[in-house]
Amino acid sequence: KYSGYILTEKERLVMNYAVNGLDVRQTAALMNKSVETVKDYRKSVIEKLGVKSISEAIPAIMAHRML
Repeated sequence: KYSGYILTEKERLVMNYAVNGLDVRQTAALMNKSVETVKDYRKSVIEKLGVKSISEAIPAIMAHRML
């Protein structure tokens, strides 16, 4: 499924927080971004990885050492 796309710095940061168990609101607060912006970053990661959810994206990111 992995398409070879590189995640942006912000996408990596969002996913690092997700890997560590933070939800969208917690991530938004730490990044000083809106919840919608964090959701957009997550959506972009999901699309780049060709998965259906963040719960599928996390193992893909870990397997490909993208963080």
